Amino acid sequence: MRWSILCVALLFCVTLCFGAEDIKTVLKKWEQNFSGFPMNCRRVVDMFATDGVAEVPVGKTIISGGHRKLFQHCEQLSEHFTHIETFISGPTYIVGSHVSFERTSLLVTKTNCRMVSKGITTLQFDKEMKIRVMKDYINTEEFETAYASCQFPTLSDEPKKDDSKKDDVKKDEVKKDEVKKEVKKDKVKKDEVKKDEVKKEVKKDEVK
Repeated sequence: MRWSILCVALLFCVTLCFGAEDIKTVLKKWEQNFSGFPMNCRRVVDMFATDGVAEVPVGKTIISGGHRKLFQHCEQLSEHFTHIETFISGPTYIVGSHVSFERTSLLVTKTNCRMVSKGITTLQFDKEMKIRVMKDYINTEEFETAYASCQFPTLSDEPKKDDSKKDDVKKDEVKKDEVKKEVKKDKVKKDEVKKDEVKKEVKKDEVK
């Protein structure tokens, strides 16, 4: 009984330290900073603690090593998308310094193709309301398929190389070479026959 009361009191204290209103204010900045034409990576990085870590998407890419690594990853993302609009699209759950919510991102590729990415994002803040850990849970296969379909031409529409024509050309070249060889052989034979006939004529003349 005492332990349960202590846990409730501790949770209440943590909630007071990390006010829900303060967290909501930070989340509005999060929506703004993770949007742009393209995103402003400097603003994105400034939301993280110096030792902040991002796992985007979870299970595939872990970005650690400080602000420089986070900035580089953000720049790489901006190379693929010219416009990103991110907003919290579901209920927000706040427990102490931990927050989770459903987010939706509208993305525009360099080929002006529009796609939508949905996922669950979790954030953990430090005492200064900086992000210590950010995780984004998405269906990576679904995202990669959508991105591939946005390419021009799409990966599935790329023309397949027709090797049969190359084979036909090679066969024709081989036939031409064989014909040339046969012609040469015939010429050589004819020349030899002519030489023999000339020699015979010469001998006949000598005999006469």
